[in-house]
Amino acid sequence: MPERRRDAGRPAEPADLELDLEPEMKAGEREALLALALKLVERRPVPRAGWRSAVRSGLLHHGTPSSPAKIRALVFAYGSGGAVLLLVAAAGLAGIGPFAT
Repeated sequence: MPERRRDAGRPAEPADLELDLEPEMKAGEREALLALALKLVERRPVPRAGWRSAVRSGLLHHGTPSSPAKIRALVFAYGSGGAVLLLVAAAGLAGIGPFAT
């Protein structure tokens, strides 16, 4: 069965939600679950427009290239954090440190 994708701006319809149900489900149970799913979709709270706009602009501006110095600092921070976590794990395996068993 080809999977249909729903447009984000279009409200959910029973056909969209029916894709998630098992084909061997009883008709009465299927109808009850579809009714519940539609009710949950309709009652889902939507964030305020100002907040949605702030998130959207933040996501769009996040894709701007960073300076090489900032990239170097991030690589160093992530690398040193990973190294510390590996040292803690190795100390635990060796029988010393906070996670020794």
